[in-house]
Amino acid sequence: MNKKARGLMNQLDQKYVELDKTREQLKASLTIQMLWSEAFNHGKCTSYLGGNLFEPNTMKFIIKDGQGNTKEFKLTDIPDHLVQRAIEFQKCNANDYQTIQLNKLYRYVQSRKRKE
Repeated sequence: MNKKARGLMNQLDQKYVELDKTREQLKASLTIQMLWSEAFNHGKCTSYLGGNLFEPNTMKFIIKDGQGNTKEFKLTDIPDHLVQRAIEFQKCNANDYQTIQLNKLYRYVQSRKRKE
């Protein structure tokens, strides 16, 4: 493969990476809208995990709309891809011990979902 073709293939691969990221963001936004239809009525909303990481049963998925109103959900009521996304986001700012707890939290949510 010549240099130009290789460069074009690399650009194409980068576009696929960007497409996957955009698709995941859209999937998360649509899921949030399914959970709380008014979440985007006042612009951008945010979502995050709240509670005590060391007590998994206290953890909640929180959506905050553009006006600061919040709505909380049990993690077992949230689609898996949204829980995974929230946990992965938390891991970006976590130390090693917190990362271990976040992994435990994910396993906890999975085991609770199987029981329900």
